[in-house]
Amino acid sequence: MIDQDPNPIMPVDSEDRAMELRPLSFAVPHMRAFHLAWLSLFSCFFSAFSVPPLLPVLGANPSTGVTSGVVSLSATFVVRLVMGPLCDLLGPRLSTTILSLVTGVMSIVLALLGASASHNGLILLRLMSGLSLGTFVANQYWMSSMFSPSVVGLGA
Repeated sequence: MIDQDPNPIMPVDSEDRAMELRPLSFAVPHMRAFHLAWLSLFSCFFSAFSVPPLLPVLGANPSTGVTSGVVSLSATFVVRLVMGPLCDLLGPRLSTTILSLVTGVMSIVLALLGASASHNGLILLRLMSGLSLGTFVANQYWMSSMFSPSVVGLGA
């Protein structure tokens, strides 16, 4: 059952991190953060991995597909390096929000521009989807601050 109580009590440790995972709960703030984190990560993964199967439909040649894939992977690598310090500076929730909003808005604009199926439009669209995968770092950071090590990892 899903918790009906708006503020169900979660057992927490001395650092106010939840000591158990209740996937069907929306307890504030721990489980709500958990659900928001997996939802944002899923949407970013969906946007990044939905383009390659559509390349033939978009009329992209193999060279464009490879180039756009390299751009996407490179963008992911760079943004993952930046997200760690950004999470330290702004916090994981704000970092995820900013990255999701920027890449989401830009992806919508680029998708509209990409309706012409141009080589550059597809590469820019894949760049934005690659950047969005940086939310993985912020979500990992966020969950490690919301849940005790015994829940998040292999801790005791």
